[in-house]
Amino acid sequence: MVTTIGTPRIINSTAALMDAVPETIKERLPKTSLRCKDDYNYDAIRQRGLDMWKGVYSKQAEKLEGKIGGWYPDLLEVIQTDLYGRILSDCRILDAKSTELCTIGALFPSNVPAQLKSHVIGAGRLGASSDEIEAAKAIAKLVCIQATALRD
Repeated sequence: MVTTIGTPRIINSTAALMDAVPETIKERLPKTSLRCKDDYNYDAIRQRGLDMWKGVYSKQAEKLEGKIGGWYPDLLEVIQTDLYGRILSDCRILDAKSTELCTIGALFPSNVPAQLKSHVIGAGRLGASSDEIEAAKAIAKLVCIQATALRD
């Protein structure tokens, strides 16, 4: 269910973002995936995801785990292992703070206020200043405006 609901939004959001990104930046992006089957050690990936999860949510981590796990345990597993473990905590390009600032940028146009609030707080927990958080929001607004202008 997560991939069915989330993937189309990811595709559309990435398309809008890439329409707004200058060619000079696009040229610097990787041309091949950084992920391969040799990188997948389930226990290590899951632990890395749990560490990032706890870094973002701190004292709220267990409460959120109980809530999501109570709804559907596999959803919690997918979020912590696949999203946080495989993707968000992969610091080969961005550190945790920068990843969280990008997460704010991605959530900003998605109309998910509770998650945006959590990740704004999480960015602060991971060392982002209020100026950096406000800059992430401002950049997201500019990308949204640019993407909207390109579609019209």
